Amino acid sequence: MARAEDWPWSRLVWLRWPSLLPILDPGPVGADHRAEWARLQESFRRARPFGGDSWIETTAKKLGLEATLRPIGRPRKTSQDKTEDMSPLLGLGE
Repeated sequence: MARAEDWPWSRLVWLRWPSLLPILDPGPVGADHRAEWARLQESFRRARPFGGDSWIETTAKKLGLEATLRPIGRPRKTSQDKTEDMSPLLGLGE
């Protein structure tokens, strides 16, 4: 065979037969599907289970993936935490 797209098992076969291309189509991603698409991407990015909320929580607990359900990064300090951390520096307390 002279060209790669002539070989039936080539990834380039769709150049010769474009009708096969819809097999690779991700499907409709309209306004009503964007939220689900975003959840799927987040699930893939964070390696968390994908499905309904209660199923996700149950499955994550069974598989030890609870950390994938929490936000990334260190939790923000509350204003009280900030004051307690600075009190020795300011001479407050003790």
